[in-house]
Amino acid sequence: MRVTRLIALLMVGVGVLCMLMTAACGGAALPSGIDGQVLCNGGTAPGDWPLANVKVEVHAGSLSAPMTAMVKADAKGRFRIALKPGRYVLIMHKYDDHYRGSTSVVVTNGVFSSVRVMNGVK
Repeated sequence: MRVTRLIALLMVGVGVLCMLMTAACGGAALPSGIDGQVLCNGGTAPGDWPLANVKVEVHAGSLSAPMTAMVKADAKGRFRIALKPGRYVLIMHKYDDHYRGSTSVVVTNGVFSSVRVMNGVK
């Protein structure tokens, strides 16, 4: 009787451990999103330079889709935003909230994808 009870407790313990491991390893999505920088190209100075404090809209799939999120770039034009895996289109705002430069990016589970949003000056 005592051995049977010990085996039953051991089996319950193994079952609980398996459930906890599944939830920790395979049951939950890993963090993912975008690491980006907003840059300007052209004008009087050659090369690319960061655009500070620019708002970046995030749309799932295409620009015609509703806005999923908005993030503001820092003083070096950098931004980071957590997003679910999928395809996103980013568009920046600058100069009286007019739309400028857009780009698309694919976010993979467990990865922060790098992207550069460019604003060409003519």
